[in-house]
Amino acid sequence: IKDAPQREALLAAPTPEAFITTVKELEDRILGPAK
Repeated sequence: IKDAPQREALLAAPTPEAFITTVKELEDRILGPAK
């Protein structure tokens, strides 16, 4: 992940669930919504 705000958001995730949600949101933004 190149963008610092995204990396910081991942590092700041308080729980594994929050981390996964953040990752999915980033993927949706980059790749489009998962079908």
